[in-house]
This record gives sequence, C-alpha cells and structure tokens, in this order.
Amino acid sequence: MATENKLTIAEAFASICKRLNGLEDRVHVAREHQLHQGRGIPPGCHLHDFWELKVALQGRFLFETPDHREHIPEGHILLIPPNTVHVEYRNGSELMEKGCAYLYMAHRTHNKCEVGIQFRDHFIFHALTEEEWMLFKGMIAFTPSVIFERIVPSNRYAANLQLYQLCLMRLILSSLHYILSREVTQELNATELALHRTVGYLETRFHQHDISLRSVAKEIGVSSTYLNKIYKEQYGKSIWQTIIDLRLEKAGQLLKQKKYSVKEVASLAGWASPFYFSKVFRERLGIPPSKF
Repeated sequence: MATENKLTIAEAFASICKRLNGLEDRVHVAREHQLHQGRGIPPGCHLHDFWELKVALQGRFLFETPDHREHIPEGHILLIPPNTVHVEYRNGSELMEKGCAYLYMAHRTHNKCEVGIQFRDHFIFHALTEEEWMLFKGMIAFTPSVIFERIVPSNRYAANLQLYQLCLMRLILSSLHYILSREVTQELNATELALHRTVGYLETRFHQHDISLRSVAKEIGVSSTYLNKIYKEQYGKSIWQTIIDLRLEKAGQLLKQKKYSVKEVASLAGWASPFYFSKVFRERLGIPPSKF
C-alpha cells in the first residue's frame, strides 16, 4: 500500500509539472489572520511553523482564515507561510467539493518533509525517508522553505516574476516526482515503515481535536494494539503521550509570542477544552499558561 501511495503521489507531481506552462495569476499566497478584531479564533483552526504547498488537482478547494475565504481553482497553487492561522477541512468535509483533490507538500521542522493527496473523503500521504530527504535537498541545493520564501511575490523580482516562480516551482515539483518514482535502495521493513509513517502523521496532525490512537492506527493501516506496542518499544512512551508533548511544545511557542489568548492557544495547539489544557499545562510545567 505504501508503495502504491508513493506512485500515485508521484504521478500527481508529474501531471502538475506538465501543466506549469505559465503562472500568471496562478500562485496564491495565504494572508495572515488579522488579530485584535474582537472575533477571536473559531474552532477548527490551526497553524504550524513550516511552509505548506497545495495544488488543486481536480476541482477547487477552499482556503479559509478567521477573516478571509477564497477558493483555489483547478491548476492553481497556494503557498501557506509559517504561523498562518487557517481552517482545516478534513475527510468528508462538505466544504470540499465533490471530486475535489489537492496535492500538498509540508516542509516541517527538523528537516522532514511530507507529501500527499487530500481527497474529499480520504487522503494518502508519504513522509520522505532520511535517504529521500538527503537526495531531495541535494537536488534543489536549498531547503524547500528557502525556495518557498523566494517564490512569494516581492518587488525584487517584479520584472520577471512569472518566469522566476515557474523555475522554482518546476525545481520543487520535478525533484519530488523523481524521488518518489525512483527505486528505493533500502526498503524499510513493515515495522520501520509503520513507525516512520506514524511519526510523520503525529507531527502534522497533533492539533486535530479528535485525534486518537485508533484514528492514527487506521491511517497507518495497522491495529491500535500493535501500533502502540511497537511505538512504546521504539520511543519509550505511548502515542497519546507523544500527542500531549507535541501540543505542549506548540502551546509554549504560541504563549511566548504573546499574540493569542490562553483559550486561543489551547484551540490552536489541539485541545478542545481550554480547562483541560490549563490542567495538563500546570501539571507538566508547574505554572498556569497565563503565567508562562
């Protein structure tokens, strides 16, 4: 299944590369949420400290922040800069049109990268292995984040912006297509593959309020009991403990920014209840979030 997913994603990258004959009015950059409007941050929003790229493969998909909404048409590209608060529409969302699918790439911290396709009712993903990441970085000479920053329109490249964006987009997409479609010199065994996919899944989806061991195991394609067992043996803690750790780390980062209320921090970091968040935060760090 993992190999089939990689090939499907590789084919999607290839199809996009063929369609990049021009980028006039086709590159969209997500706008940052305007704070201090008294409306707060609604449920279902999240943010991350990495760049995310989304390309509409079929139909159009909706991108929404607390104060802005736009549909990204088929064939268009959306870049979401780090720390941009936005709404997440997941499997089965009525706000994703029937037949809609978008290709995505997330360049996370710690030099990790995930690619995948989000459909209306499901998604497939692949987290690049260490070998694939080193090859990718060697091919593009920079990290993806550096290239994404250069793709964002600026006066410096205004004269030849279309050509400049096209070259950088081709570099990213064609490199990923090559890496995903090539033969892997050292295949991971079943356990290593499950752990590799689990780590990638947790690091990008810990903010989901309804994430659970069962939902993670379902996406990885193994049983909950087996996944928790091999995860504990490898990392010395349960998957739920990892989710809590990731949420606390994100909450600490957000609190240091002093841009969001404690309630907003709780929601953005993955807690459905700000009271439970405050309880766990105090137990782990010895102080309430408001005093952090």
